[in-house]
Amino acid sequence: MTSAPSGALQSDGQALSPTERSIVELWIGVLDIPRAPSLDENFFALGGDSNAMLTIEFQLNDMYSIELAAGALIKAPTVRSLSVLVDEAIRSARGESSRA
Repeated sequence: MTSAPSGALQSDGQALSPTERSIVELWIGVLDIPRAPSLDENFFALGGDSNAMLTIEFQLNDMYSIELAAGALIKAPTVRSLSVLVDEAIRSARGESSRA
C-alpha cells in the first residue's frame, strides 16, 4: 500500500483530524491515487468500487476496533462524512455519548 508522508497530508489546504488523516491515507493506498482527496470528493468518483469499499471498511474496523456496517461508504462516500461515522462508532465502542 502506497501512502503519502503523514505530516504532508492536507486536504483543501486544511489540516486533517486524525480520523480524516487515516481515511485519506487508506484511500490513497487502496485507490492508488497520486494525491490526497478533498474532504468532499466522492469515493466512487475517485475510482472506488465494492471491493475497495469493503477493504477500506475492514481496515477502519480493524484499525479502530469498531464495527462499521458493510456499505458504510455508500451512506458516507466522502472523507468528511465517513470520518463522522468512524468517530461516532469509536465513541459508541467506548460507551460514550455521540454528543461531545
